[in-house]
Amino acid sequence: MASLSDAILVIIVLSVIIPLGSLILISFMPPGERAFPPVHYTLDNYVYVLDKLKFYQNMFNTFYFITLAVLISLVVSIPTAYAIARLPINYHLWVLTVGLVILVKSLPPGSLLVPIYDWLWRLKLTNTPLGVAISYQVYTLPYTIWLLTSFFLDLPREIEVAARLDGAGSFSRLIHVILPISIPGIISAVIMNYLNLWNEYMYSSVMVSSSRYQTAAVILGQMVSSEYVVEWGVMAAANVLSIIPALIFVSFVQKNISRAITGGIKG
Repeated sequence: MASLSDAILVIIVLSVIIPLGSLILISFMPPGERAFPPVHYTLDNYVYVLDKLKFYQNMFNTFYFITLAVLISLVVSIPTAYAIARLPINYHLWVLTVGLVILVKSLPPGSLLVPIYDWLWRLKLTNTPLGVAISYQVYTLPYTIWLLTSFFLDLPREIEVAARLDGAGSFSRLIHVILPISIPGIISAVIMNYLNLWNEYMYSSVMVSSSRYQTAAVILGQMVSSEYVVEWGVMAAANVLSIIPALIFVSFVQKNISRAITGGIKG
């Protein structure tokens, strides 16, 4: 049984390492090179992506839009999840609210594209960072509400008793009691939303028409269209560069999550 588990683990690791390693090798392949692994190596692909395509601007747009979307999601989701988990809401209203969250979460994101675009267009929010961040709520809001509601429901109610006896209202208990000990759940929501949105293409391509606000995923999608000559080395270099920020983000969170959780508990 152990050998079977080890074999499955090896297969999973190889299924990640081999494509990633191939992508990195191709990113150093000179134009016209057909041998793999390449006989000659060059940094020209990276220079082209960063200097000619200004790909760093697209990666910054992606990070900026996701950060704005995650902040909006947290501002809406935290009080909503707390209300669902703690406040004495009418049972039928509670079932309706949870049902709507589950329904939106289970719908294909593309099914809401047309009404969201129409709404944002009427508000003149298309082709703006705020409009893109709002459209991203299709992905982030249901998941964050669902995750934080589950987290708040698992917290013992006794931790709020002392604050309630001191006269603290629901909002005060949420800010001063619940949030400090909910840092692990909030960090989990932030991590998953960042990773889920980093390669988002559908809403980014529809909501933005200006090259100024295009995301990394949109540029990668355009590289296989008629607008660009398909150069596999350039495409691979852009993909490698787009992966790096996600790896840095995950590594940073892994190193600091324990410190954040400890600080939240002490607070």
